[in-house]
Amino acid sequence: GAPQRAGQSREIARGYPRLAEIVGTPERVGQSLEFLRTLRREECVRGRAAEALPSLRGEWLLGLTVGGDGKPSFAPLQAQMTLAADERFERRLPALLGALATTVGGYEVRDSSDGAKLIVEWRGSECRAGPLPLPAESGTDGVLYLDSLMLVLQRPERAQVWVRPTMRDAADATASP
Repeated sequence: GAPQRAGQSREIARGYPRLAEIVGTPERVGQSLEFLRTLRREECVRGRAAEALPSLRGEWLLGLTVGGDGKPSFAPLQAQMTLAADERFERRLPALLGALATTVGGYEVRDSSDGAKLIVEWRGSECRAGPLPLPAESGTDGVLYLDSLMLVLQRPERAQVWVRPTMRDAADATASP
């Protein structure tokens, strides 16, 4: 059933550190991101904001983050994000001292003013690391790549690679038992 498939995907996610050995050096990951930045929007994201929105919705697992230094860091298994149809989000990301911070808020998907990029604007309303309240993060990400299984978000200081937990299309996940 669905819980078993989600568990299998989480096992795959645990193997992300080994993925670096398969993919190659950290430089290879950086080169892949640079390559995505050179592609036209149509090659990386299908459609305008309204058409892309359904592909964004659903649950995502954070695979890795690449900082400004170009080095990938692999996310803990629990790092995830859910984008709801009502344009609300919940995101669990690594925070201070290995704790996970949970941020909730709203999001908006739009096209950039020149139409060259798909943009996600985050408006965090609450953030907690366990019982500890933290400042809620807001910001804007450019979408470098989006398909049914992978999402790459870009800010000047970092890029994040997200994958579907079941490694299946979001539409398929709701159609199966």
